[in-house]
Amino acid sequence: MAKDSLEQLREQAKEALSRGQYQEARQLYQQALGYRSDNPDIHYGMATVCFLLSDLHSAVYHFKEVTRLDPLRAGAFINLGAVYNRLGQYDDALTTLRRGIQLDANRAEGYYNLALVYKQLGQVDMSINAYREALRLNVRMYDAHYNLANIYLEKERFVIAI
Repeated sequence: MAKDSLEQLREQAKEALSRGQYQEARQLYQQALGYRSDNPDIHYGMATVCFLLSDLHSAVYHFKEVTRLDPLRAGAFINLGAVYNRLGQYDDALTTLRRGIQLDANRAEGYYNLALVYKQLGQVDMSINAYREALRLNVRMYDAHYNLANIYLEKERFVIAI
């Protein structure tokens, strides 16, 4: 298949994804993977669609393919860590998120997802530190503010929570 045709499939899939037509996007990415199964961008798109369709095991597979094909892509590690967290695979989530942060320490979502995992593991102080780092990098990350305030409420540190 010509490179232009593959790129056209990928663009059509991205457009379907942006319109919320996840099944159509999945079919287009699947078709593109039939032509080029070694393309990390196509796997990334497919992983995103699978995540949005709540097909978390397929999302793991495709994000792992991205990290195998492009081992320096921090976003793939961060998203894979988030999926592991959703699956309750906290050790895998921690390892994967730490790798993503190691590759790009300026991505607030890496620290945000790390905070979520630490909270699930009951490591509240580590969660607080991770939320603070996420907010240092992106002060407009409202979910991080909200979650951090709730942790402080649980710890009965009301002044800080406010």
